[in-house]
Amino acid sequence: MADTLRLYRNGAVGFIDWLGVCGSKLLAPGAFAEAKENMARDPGARLISERDYILGGCRAHSLVVALKSQFQRIDFYLMKPDLRVVMYLSPKEAALTDAACKSLFESVAITPKSSHK
Repeated sequence: MADTLRLYRNGAVGFIDWLGVCGSKLLAPGAFAEAKENMARDPGARLISERDYILGGCRAHSLVVALKSQFQRIDFYLMKPDLRVVMYLSPKEAALTDAACKSLFESVAITPKSSHK
C-alpha cells in the first residue's frame, strides 16, 4: 500500500490495452472527439490541453485533463483494429510536465504485429 501511495503522490502510470475489443466502429472518424465529449460530461472535469499527432504511422490523440483533485494525460493510439491507451495520473499538475511523464510518452513505440515474436 505504501508503494501505491508513493507512486500516486509522484505520478502514477496506467496502461489500458484493448486488443481487438474496440472494433472498427470505435475507430471511425470522430472517435477522439467522442472520447473528449464523454470526459467533458463530468462536472468536475477541465480540459487543459489536447493535440493530434502521428506515431509509427498511426493516428494518436493526447488529452491533458483535470478531474477534481487528479490530473491525467491520456494518449489514444489508433492501430486498426486496435485502440491502445497510455495514461499518466498524478495529484499534482506539475507532474504532467516532469521528466518521468515525458519519458513514459517518449518511450511509446508502435511496431507491426508481424515483427513481434
